[in-house]
Amino acid sequence: MTNLKISKPIVCFSISLMTLVKVMDEYINANLLWGCLLVLFVGLAVYCWNKLHQKVIMLSLGLFCISCLIGLFWPVNTTYDGVNKGALILWSEFFAITSVLVSKMKECNEDDKKLLKLIIGLLGGSLFLLCAIIYIGIWMKSK
Repeated sequence: MTNLKISKPIVCFSISLMTLVKVMDEYINANLLWGCLLVLFVGLAVYCWNKLHQKVIMLSLGLFCISCLIGLFWPVNTTYDGVNKGALILWSEFFAITSVLVSKMKECNEDDKKLLKLIIGLLGGSLFLLCAIIYIGIWMKSK
């Protein structure tokens, strides 16, 4: 039996928000979307700091803010620049998610720790493979 509690509304909200941003990217200026997300994460950081005073939450929201700043200010002139921008955004979001998961490992029993390590490993491994495949594809195309 596990005692791991995952907030389903927050997970559903995050997935819905990312899907909405991807769909709205074609209709609304991307800089406006990144700016709105940045304001949202800064607002969440201020609210969470006033209510919770947890440094891990601030680290996670700070990493999400960094990913929004990369999306907002990184110029894309070539395909390689776009891939680098996307990879940095994905890695900063990965570190934001894993920072919270690793901090919650202290509260879990052994079965939950194994589950969280599997989730982090699969997420990080699949992200690494995705970036490697895209970089290899660009490298092969340039030859």
